[in-house]
Amino acid sequence: MKVEVSPTSIKSALNTIKIVKPIFGDYSLTIKRDRFIFSSYDKRRSVVAVVNIDDQGKDLDEEFFISIDRASIFESDLGSLSFSINDKGLNIKHHGNGITKTALLKRRAVGSKRPSSPGIPSVTSTHSITQSDMESMLKSASCSALVKESHTEEDMKVNQIHFYSKHKSIYSNARYYASCIYNDHISFDASIVSADIPIIRFFSTRCDEQVQVNNEGDKLVLLDPKNQVYLSISGISIKKPDFVDLKVGESKHDLIISSDSWKQSIKWAVLTLEGTQRISMSVVTNEGSSELKLLNGDMTLSSYPVINRASDFASDFPLKVLLSISEYLSDGELRILFGVSGMPDVMVLEQNINGTKAHHFIRSMKSK
Repeated sequence: MKVEVSPTSIKSALNTIKIVKPIFGDYSLTIKRDRFIFSSYDKRRSVVAVVNIDDQGKDLDEEFFISIDRASIFESDLGSLSFSINDKGLNIKHHGNGITKTALLKRRAVGSKRPSSPGIPSVTSTHSITQSDMESMLKSASCSALVKESHTEEDMKVNQIHFYSKHKSIYSNARYYASCIYNDHISFDASIVSADIPIIRFFSTRCDEQVQVNNEGDKLVLLDPKNQVYLSISGISIKKPDFVDLKVGESKHDLIISSDSWKQSIKWAVLTLEGTQRISMSVVTNEGSSELKLLNGDMTLSSYPVINRASDFASDFPLKVLLSISEYLSDGELRILFGVSGMPDVMVLEQNINGTKAHHFIRSMKSK
């Protein structure tokens, strides 16, 4: 068997499966009669990318391994790439401009006890969501998901985001702060471990406009049928919390600032503060213009102009929480609400990004 394949399609498939670090240290390439199936998997996740080839006219089911440090053998500036199977394994040949480069991949040993590589997942129905909606929702939900702190299985049981199709919303809770995300295109129910969010976000960026989602049993499957790529993730079993609609009604204080200005002020406070995680925030109006100030005691660390739609206020907040949330805010306008009806000591950060509304709730600290 000898097959000519587009080098670009092979590179794209390998770049996709790299989002999951293989548990055995190498990627898998399974050759069927009309396709190459590249895959990588760990204990809970697997990713599969399919590259179509000319039908070989005979049944094939050969598996070969690509170690992580040898994956670059598929990268070459030569124009042609071909594969051939022989007794030694899979022969890879780059050629063009009179230059030839070859490499050999080992095949799966007969009788190997190693688990077979994941095949193309079988799904019966899917929910479709645009790539941009998926990105804006997951980025906003990450604010209160403790993505960087989900390492052990116990962490994963607690640090999850929850989709509620009936309420068109996603909820995440970091104990001292929380996020509620709304989008009319949320049409499936799921609970996703926070540590899986970066992988899902990266996978979604490689999809062709639409991301297909299937959530059956204990496994979430995302797929892009056009590019033939599939991501499967097993969940961590927990009792899904009941949905609580944290409605944001009238507030005593309502102001608008650019998201970039807010993030700059938080980063500056982190650089300048020593020995405390308490930051004072105040809004002061003078001669018709309003400023948002971040203070350490009587010292103003930063100030930015804001649109103030209500009276001035001052309160203290944990700087670490503000920094964590700010890392996931999108560019554009940021609305800050305080003294919301039913939540008098909670500040709400609100963003509306292309049909996705995000509310982030942070409880203020008691005054000293």
